[in-house]
Amino acid sequence: MLRLVLAAPPTEDGALLFNRLADYLPPDQDMALLQQAADGVPLSADDWDKVYALLELAWRNRLGSEPVAQKVEWLNLYAQADATSVSVAREGDSPRWRTFGQGQNSDASAPAPAPTLGWAVSSPLLCLSQGQRTVTLTLGFSAEQYDAKKIAAVLTQAFLVQVSSAKGWLTPGKATAQLVDYPDSPSQPKLPAPLKALQWRLEFDESAPPLEAYADTGIGGNHWPTLRLMLQPRLEAANGGSRYVTDYPLFQPLAVEQVLLQVDVVGMTQLPMQNDEAALNAAKPFAPFGNQPAAGSRFYFGHPELSAKPLSSLTAHLQWMGLPSSDLGSHYQAYDAGIKDNTSFNVKVCLVDRRLELELDAAAKLFEATDAGLPHAVAIADVPASIQAAGPAMSTGPTCRPQRKATSKAGTVICCGNCKGRTSSTTPTPPLPAPNPSHWRRPSPPAAKTCKRPLIR
Repeated sequence: MLRLVLAAPPTEDGALLFNRLADYLPPDQDMALLQQAADGVPLSADDWDKVYALLELAWRNRLGSEPVAQKVEWLNLYAQADATSVSVAREGDSPRWRTFGQGQNSDASAPAPAPTLGWAVSSPLLCLSQGQRTVTLTLGFSAEQYDAKKIAAVLTQAFLVQVSSAKGWLTPGKATAQLVDYPDSPSQPKLPAPLKALQWRLEFDESAPPLEAYADTGIGGNHWPTLRLMLQPRLEAANGGSRYVTDYPLFQPLAVEQVLLQVDVVGMTQLPMQNDEAALNAAKPFAPFGNQPAAGSRFYFGHPELSAKPLSSLTAHLQWMGLPSSDLGSHYQAYDAGIKDNTSFNVKVCLVDRRLELELDAAAKLFEATDAGLPHAVAIADVPASIQAAGPAMSTGPTCRPQRKATSKAGTVICCGNCKGRTSSTTPTPPLPAPNPSHWRRPSPPAAKTCKRPLIR
């Protein structure tokens, strides 16, 4: 205690500490009681109170101000809307009440009280309007603050996790929580020390409303959807009854060091699309590269949610119909066009940012190798790596700058017909309209049924 009061190093002699202590006490102060405590003489409770008072006085005199608590614990605090509702009856005395409230037994059959304390994050990544949507939130903490055993025992029930929609807070259809190591990310600076983490995975199916900004989130000036973690009251046995409590004391010491938010969407079907001839209607079969596709023919699709996020991967799912044969190599064998099999049909996939085309795949296959009529996926597994390969100075473009959401003209173009990186010299590249359905021309009926419902993942 003397070292704490005098801020002395562990190596300083105890006798010197006791002599220094007198410098911060009144000149006439009797040091006998302090000496007995230092010598290990048994003291009564009253004597110990006097020792603590003298040490506190010396500490304040040394600092010249009130000492800072080394540890703070909140115990037995119970909020009451009306302080006088927890009055203390004392006969012949003025009215009194319990300063820090009084715990009340709860009725287990009654609904649990609404959560009132929590944490929230807002991001354009959460703009998710359709399809099967998965949101993964990972919070990183320093290892010394992290009591894995105690947290694991309560984590699945400790928090209510919700995301905002236009009409209020939306609870996911499925939510899981787990303890993990915080992952290293190649796009972020290397962490000075490994972090422990809590991770939540939230799933919303196609029937769930769009995730949108909600005006009454309590976060001022917020224009993006919000995800919140609320400490959930749970019933606990206490004093012969039961009481609703939260796990705030367990999570209170945790200081967030890193936040990782990831989203995954499967089944985005409502897409503005067009080719070199006209706008297209995704709800009906259409000819993606026009009625007479040639090398350099183009098919475009875009969406505001694509332009407001740093894409990590992208997959277009194609279901072809009306093909002349499942083996296109055999069908076109007599045409002398260099078509050996289904894999001879390639497309170049590009991300278009204000007329600048960033190549994602120079030769993606259009059909399944074994049967051209089977469902086929055009997948870009690592969008950032593909963009970096297109040019060392390139980045993920407008997807990394959410403030450009309203004006970005980012989209994706698929260039058809064995072009092998070439563009058509006879058909100019049309500018991609802003990713807003109202900016696209009204679709004309497709002339041929060759492709049905391309989907994006």
